Amino acid sequence: MLYKIISYLLISWLILCFLLGKYEMSVDGYNEIGLPFLFYRNCSAKGFHGTSIGFLWEGFIGDILLVLVVSIILKLVITKTKTVK
Repeated sequence: MLYKIISYLLISWLILCFLLGKYEMSVDGYNEIGLPFLFYRNCSAKGFHGTSIGFLWEGFIGDILLVLVVSIILKLVITKTKTVK
């Protein structure tokens, strides 16, 4: 059951990341993907110095850990409600 919850939340998170990403390369010169932590940034602007560009492992690991924690909490809530009934 935990694997189902993790897979559903992970797929939903991936879909939301790509739907809510900032794809403004033609306007501002950058694209950003990540929810809630930024894990990918691509830039073509000239004045975009001092910012990490490319795949950001810190944000990706933070996002995955958050999905796992939410999955475990959701499983605990589901099992508690099943035992109460």
